Amino acid sequence: MKQDLNKCVDRWRNAGPEARKKMVELFAISGIFITLCRHGHVLVMCDMIRSGELMKYPIAHVNYLIDQYGTDIGLAYDIMCAFMKTLLFSSIADKVKSSRLVGVVPSFHGHAHARSCQVDWHPNYVSGMGKEDAEGSERFFSRSNELAAGTRLCTRFHRRQQIDEYIRFNDEDKYASIGAFLYSNYRQALRVIHDEGLQLLQLSKQYKLKAVDYERFLDEERTYLKNLQKEPAEVTQRCEYMELLQKYMMAL
Repeated sequence: MKQDLNKCVDRWRNAGPEARKKMVELFAISGIFITLCRHGHVLVMCDMIRSGELMKYPIAHVNYLIDQYGTDIGLAYDIMCAFMKTLLFSSIADKVKSSRLVGVVPSFHGHAHARSCQVDWHPNYVSGMGKEDAEGSERFFSRSNELAAGTRLCTRFHRRQQIDEYIRFNDEDKYASIGAFLYSNYRQALRVIHDEGLQLLQLSKQYKLKAVDYERFLDEERTYLKNLQKEPAEVTQRCEYMELLQKYMMAL
């Protein structure tokens, strides 16, 4: 499990372009770290000072969120699998435990994590997540990236002023569309429950399964992956065979 966790963190660190990784050496402020609610409103933001995405930023955000919103918060982060361990050894560990904080890895990023990580942290396997993909920050940055060009050479005051104005506009825009957002999500949830519920019922009858069986299957997969020290020899052999077969077909 520790090896799988290291792989998750390494993949996350290696995902960015090399030029971006060296950017922190050039600028006093290398970017912003934000937390949004599931409806897309910015809850808290801070500058990253002469550094990349260090753990101190999400820890500070978690501390603020617990103070503001109390218990039973669900939080998504690209490397939540590693971050939760850091949280539980941080200065706010007792606050995190008493708040019953639930963590997940966002849906899109989750598929880059090891399978043993996914069964514990991917939204598909965390009760209460529903259809939420937890990728709101990606959508926010895809819209706000053009703001960087206009603020890069600003004074500190004018940079923060432009970012603040953009966030205020973003929040007002989200407020204006939140009715349609909630309505469409509610309809989608009802449709999924009805359509996929019927399919699940048919499959359950066909294979003589109950709801408790699906939970048991997931627990058995978690146990299997935790006890798996390395890939079975036959799996490795099959992969190597397919690679050689592909090379052979390309050589023809």
